[in-house]
Amino acid sequence: MNTQEIIAYSVAGILAVSLVGLVAFIVAGIAIGRRLTNVLDQTESFLKNIQEEVAGTLQEAQVALERIEKLSQSTDALIRDDLGPTLQGTRAIVTNVERTTGAVRAAVEGVGRIAAVVSAVAEPAYIATATGKAVKTSSNKIGLLAYGVRMGLNALLHDGTSKQQPISRRESNGTSGQ
Repeated sequence: MNTQEIIAYSVAGILAVSLVGLVAFIVAGIAIGRRLTNVLDQTESFLKNIQEEVAGTLQEAQVALERIEKLSQSTDALIRDDLGPTLQGTRAIVTNVERTTGAVRAAVEGVGRIAAVVSAVAEPAYIATATGKAVKTSSNKIGLLAYGVRMGLNALLHDGTSKQQPISRRESNGTSGQ
């Protein structure tokens, strides 16, 4: 064989190997293309399923939000219409209790002041004399009664925070300053 034939066979061999390699690449490309098409189809169907599930979940969430909104509105109406007046009534009751407690406290303080005055003048002879003088005349009896009524009304009508005037010796022995 001569050199030209060797070169021709070599070129033909290279050409044949190249052609076989090209065919192999084409076949591999087609197979890969089909696989990619299958993967893309599966991905597309998976995404459609996810989209449908998300849409269903969003619809359920929307329905739940609408129910929550209705519940919120009914709760707001309940609080406004039913609990509001109840709370106002309760506040009024608590205010009255506070006033009554203040009035009782003021009455107790008044009694304490009277007791202090009485203990200051606790000599038996002085008490007997003062009591005898206070009870002898009807005007003194009325004065004592009016003073007692005044102290009771003051205790009920005031909230207990105001300071009452101390009882003078003249008021404590049953005579009025009028």
